[in-house]
Amino acid sequence: MLTAAQPSALAASYVPVLLEVGFAADLLDAWVARHTCLTLKNAASHLTGSGSAALTTGPAAASTASSPVLSPEVQQSALSALVRLLVATPSAAVAPNWPSVAESAVAALYALSDQPQELMAAVLDEMFRRCAPGNIHKMHRLLMFLAFF
Repeated sequence: MLTAAQPSALAASYVPVLLEVGFAADLLDAWVARHTCLTLKNAASHLTGSGSAALTTGPAAASTASSPVLSPEVQQSALSALVRLLVATPSAAVAPNWPSVAESAVAALYALSDQPQELMAAVLDEMFRRCAPGNIHKMHRLLMFLAFF
């Protein structure tokens, strides 16, 4: 949680490894996934170059308004991983903690994306598509997800 106090603590070169570990295909650990999302959200201002330049005036503003340190490919990879996480069906071990993981993933998606509404619309479309009539379990999961937002 160092990135909460110092967003620049996460170097852009470590983001691919963070994504690989935090969003492992089997998603066995909700805690790791949630904290990966929180780390991305907290470091987004540093990684995307949208830091505290608005709070700084004068000559310091020019040096604070930096260009993004995260390549567009890695940023797209992070956003894709967050979308996959949100539309994935969690395992039984993760399901009890799923709402906090989803909340953190949405927050990270909004922090990293230039157009988060479009990504969230795609997530919700996919979730509704997967909710076939008669599949009450998936519909319940979607309604729980929507209740948090």
